[in-house]
Amino acid sequence: MAKDMSKRKAVAKHLYMKRTSIMQIVDLTGVSRQSVSRWVNQERWKEERAAREMSKESITSMTLSKLGEAIENTDANEKSISRMTDSLIKAAKGIKEINRNTNIVNKVDTIIEFENWLVTHREEYPEVDDKMIML
Repeated sequence: MAKDMSKRKAVAKHLYMKRTSIMQIVDLTGVSRQSVSRWVNQERWKEERAAREMSKESITSMTLSKLGEAIENTDANEKSISRMTDSLIKAAKGIKEINRNTNIVNKVDTIIEFENWLVTHREEYPEVDDKMIML
């Protein structure tokens, strides 16, 4: 029974990461809505999904956009310009760090893309069974 539930949980997580609704996950796995919601909250699936979806490019783009807005809204006095300069330096360091440390993210993204490809093309390859996809 516990092994069956762990399989259902793994399938539920997989579906959740693909943005399947909670109710659809309930219907597809036979697990209660409360259990799925508890897993999402206690195991931080929402945060994990968000991290998987954020690419280096989107993070950099959002950061630069926010910086542009901040520059446009800065008062022209010396104190305000000084604060803005400090913020720009910190943001630039953050972007540099993100760009340097994305190797593992790129690898995980590649694995996820391959997983999606396997699911999409599984009918073309009968040797790809549920065990292979779960692996």
